[in-house]
Amino acid sequence: MKHTERRFHNVSLFCGICLWLLCGCADPPELPALVEEGWAAYQARDAETLQSVMTAAIKRDKRSVEVRFLRGLYLIRSGSPQASLVPLRDAARAESLRPRAAIAAAQAYYDLGQFQAVQQVLNDVLQQQPENIDAHRLLAALYYDLGVNPRAIHHLETVARLDLQDPRPHRLIGLMRKDFQDYPAAVEAYQAALARHPKPALAAEIRLELAQSLISQREYAAALTALAADDQSPDALTVRLQCLDSLGRREQAASIVTAAIALTEPPATLCLALGDFYESGGKQSEAIAAYEQAATIDPLDFIPRYKLSSAYARAGRDADARRELEAMQANRARYDQLHELQNQAMEQTEDADLRYRIGEAAAALGRHELAQAWYRAALGLDPTHAAAQARLSQAPSAEASEGGLPENAEKPAARAAAPAP
Repeated sequence: MKHTERRFHNVSLFCGICLWLLCGCADPPELPALVEEGWAAYQARDAETLQSVMTAAIKRDKRSVEVRFLRGLYLIRSGSPQASLVPLRDAARAESLRPRAAIAAAQAYYDLGQFQAVQQVLNDVLQQQPENIDAHRLLAALYYDLGVNPRAIHHLETVARLDLQDPRPHRLIGLMRKDFQDYPAAVEAYQAALARHPKPALAAEIRLELAQSLISQREYAAALTALAADDQSPDALTVRLQCLDSLGRREQAASIVTAAIALTEPPATLCLALGDFYESGGKQSEAIAAYEQAATIDPLDFIPRYKLSSAYARAGRDADARRELEAMQANRARYDQLHELQNQAMEQTEDADLRYRIGEAAAALGRHELAQAWYRAALGLDPTHAAAQARLSQAPSAEASEGGLPENAEKPAARAAAPAP
């Protein structure tokens, strides 16, 4: 009921602002009410509404600290984080605006990639307000980007405790646990996220990740049940095929095979599942073809090479088996190096050069988006890191990530090495 009343109040206030702008009425809403409406628009990432609110505040008192605050919020949401820092600093002089101005300034620093400034500002906020949920959200995103999972999880658990409706903290915890192969903890986190009734699109993603975690524990029946019934994505097809094949339900699996074969660009994981299906059915040549396709799609992954080596050996193709075994060992060594460096990052939280080296290790595995995320992390800790700057300048520019808890949390996924064959 309180949420409904607050939403009604915000809508009514916004309608009042629009009416005032259209009619040229003499008295816009009071400044405190405009601050609340502006903050709601800022959190909704609604720059247009923020501009309208700021215009109304200027009409009230263009020299007010509230106008400075709203201008800072608007500059962030309109893509000018650097310019927002001066008005936000001015706004922070007002005690009533100080916490929100600090949160917004931290977001500006986050958008600018100045991660140490983000930490300093938000830690100051939490000293005064230990349960400020916005500070915990942004710190969770920051430590997630830096690969410091224990700290990220701490802040995510706090967010989950303070907001009992938000499924995203548990989903992100599940993703981190899954990436580092802690599947029981991942399953628990995903189930907690689903218990908060996420929107259908997000729920389907969570169910898929839950099913993948259950497969890693060989809980195939539970994985089938977890998967959203209407999810026909290639990843969902992969999960269904793996489960049905492992459960011996080959007739049902055959329909999945038909759908998989019809895809023009199947992911490597689906090709591997097809290979396993053919292998268990004694179709050796079809299995080899599927594994070869997986290796072509993702030549630096060690799992297709491992499966190819085994399949070639069973087919008596000893030279091919040795070649693929050597390729598998080389790829596996690269994954192990990446995994070890990422584990170090969780302990060495301020080491920019370590994050650059993780980026290099990811790039060596063809994980270029992941590499870019780590180069940005290096620059966030050391803006003068020349090697990271050079790597980022060579790649297409990426949009700055938004601090907080995204609906789709896939940005740093696959930071952990793949499971061993």
